[in-house]
Amino acid sequence: MTKAIEVTAAALGLFGGAVGAYGTYLLTKWYQPFRFWGLLGALGEILWKLVTGRKKQAIEKIEIAADFAAFLNEENKATSLFGIYLVLIGFGIQVLSAVLATAVALLRPS
Repeated sequence: MTKAIEVTAAALGLFGGAVGAYGTYLLTKWYQPFRFWGLLGALGEILWKLVTGRKKQAIEKIEIAADFAAFLNEENKATSLFGIYLVLIGFGIQVLSAVLATAVALLRPS
């Protein structure tokens, strides 16, 4: 029984994180000139520049993307609000995950 709860807690933690991340994407969608997969690629590129000590190049790349996004996108407030809801739902799912994991830890015999 505790194994099932542990697996459920872990799965809920991952799912809650994914829901929150997608909500953040929707909330900030109008700030970026990328679609979802393009955003992931850009994040990887910026991370690589930062890890390899090219902070100035990373910031320049972000500034170019931000300028392009301001020209390209207009905020859809309904999408942004839906993003906020998903972020809050994701947090709630993660809290449930933490409660289940704590219950397993407390109920497991020493």
